Amino acid sequence: KSERKKKIDSLMKTKILSLSKNKDFKSILTGKKVSNKYLSIFFKKLSDKLISNTDYLVVNESEFCQLIDIDLNEELSIEDIENQIKKKMSLKNICLIVTLGSRGLCYHHNSKFEYIEGIKTEAVDTVGSGDCFVGALAYALNLDQDIRESCIFANNCAALSVTKKGASTSMPTLSEVQRVYKL
Repeated sequence: KSERKKKIDSLMKTKILSLSKNKDFKSILTGKKVSNKYLSIFFKKLSDKLISNTDYLVVNESEFCQLIDIDLNEELSIEDIENQIKKKMSLKNICLIVTLGSRGLCYHHNSKFEYIEGIKTEAVDTVGSGDCFVGALAYALNLDQDIRESCIFANNCAALSVTKKGASTSMPTLSEVQRVYKL
């Protein structure tokens, strides 16, 4: 096996998520750290145990298409995403969040689907915006904000991050986010 496939297999067998579920932590799983070449392997091997120990699954539009096994020839409409989730996914105790870049995001949680529009901004560099989104989401959830408020906060943070160049240097501070979006 290649080194990358071994890492994916190791992730599939991980005990970290099952431990975190027992300690009343929220767990977020994202496909961001798996290269596109191996993403379909990653999603096809998602085990029931891994999913059952995941509270939030965050994917971008391309990863979502790989997850549900469809080709992404053009942007999916929000209605298409909602229909695909209902048709192809069994989401019991998991919140699925699909980030859509400048178009915003949508999420499915407790049988409810919602779309949150993107923030209009002058994008300078999108590198790191997905990581910013997930970090801000985790922060908001840790403060016990509901999923809608957490997604709005994360969306605002990611929108602010694309206005600066670089990955770590573009991450906004809490005070910047609060000042810009009057939170």
